[in-house]
Amino acid sequence: MWIFNRIYRIYAVFFVMYSLIYSNFSVLYGQSGSIKKIGTVEFRLDNSDFEGYLYLQVMRVSETDFLALIIDNTIYFFDIKSSHFVKKIELPKNQNFANAYSFLAESFNKIYVYHIYTRELWLYENGKVKKKKNFASNLGLQQQSFAPMNKVADYLILNNFANPMEVNARIGFFVNTKNFIGDFRFDYPLKGKFMRDYQIFFGLHSYVFNSLDNLLVYSFSAESDIFVVPINKNNFHRYSAKSKFVDQVEPYLEKKSQNNIRKDYQFYASHASYENILWNSAKNSYYRFVKLPNFTADYMDWKRVRFKNEFSIIKINNKFEVIDEVIVNSLVYDFKQSFVSGGKIYILNALSSDTDLLCFDIFEY
Repeated sequence: MWIFNRIYRIYAVFFVMYSLIYSNFSVLYGQSGSIKKIGTVEFRLDNSDFEGYLYLQVMRVSETDFLALIIDNTIYFFDIKSSHFVKKIELPKNQNFANAYSFLAESFNKIYVYHIYTRELWLYENGKVKKKKNFASNLGLQQQSFAPMNKVADYLILNNFANPMEVNARIGFFVNTKNFIGDFRFDYPLKGKFMRDYQIFFGLHSYVFNSLDNLLVYSFSAESDIFVVPINKNNFHRYSAKSKFVDQVEPYLEKKSQNNIRKDYQFYASHASYENILWNSAKNSYYRFVKLPNFTADYMDWKRVRFKNEFSIIKINNKFEVIDEVIVNSLVYDFKQSFVSGGKIYILNALSSDTDLLCFDIFEY
């Protein structure tokens, strides 16, 4: 009998340890019950051999949310709720054979496409390029538009980063969709020594458009505050959205160079920074992602950047008050690949070895 009891106790201990280890792959640490994983959705690609970043957009058509993503100049559309593949659109190459990265799908047949390296903007409609313009003279080298664009009334908003050495740096490039004339709308709110000290990694920022309140909300990588501006104004209001897990973002004083990529990456991975921000239209709230330090990270293939960092999510209400923050085990999740649909957060589970399968875990927060 004592042998049975001993075996039972060993089994019980093993079961508890197994449960803890297994649950660690999806556990989030915060206020009790503040966030909960409620499901998983998988989107199947077709021999894309995907590696690297996705460029995601949630497109709503007749009360249905579709996930649009672009890989190798092809835009894929999936019904988010059912995970069913809907269609794909293969975009033509531009004359310099540069892939498109940033895009905005207004419908399945009308898509704005931006080529970040050649700085060409296209209107692709009904299978043809109906309009295009090169903005290299306007944007120079400071344009970066990895994130999908937004459209407000007749204007597209491109995402750019501010050159740390540019005295009159500006952000928020608005393009009139009727005539394709564009210009910057806002002065960069963080200038001078701040920009020089933080260099190119921390000149990046994320923004969302709140269509309920007509607000643009910006999150800058090296700044704990978020910056809010009404769509028809040009003065920012700043609100504290500091992570309780980050004292401050350390300045990057090294000069960036192509010969120093390993050091650049090592610094980025081993220091905290504020990352993407999402808007939940169903709750009129915001989620701000914070990359936490990983001191053991090593440089990886530049074409496949999977940052092995823990990260937190800060929940912010529509009055721009921080109401909660949780830490996520990002050895499982790729925090840069996330979106909101139906009031839920979808975060890419990066463990799958199947490059044709995109697996997103779904969370209520």
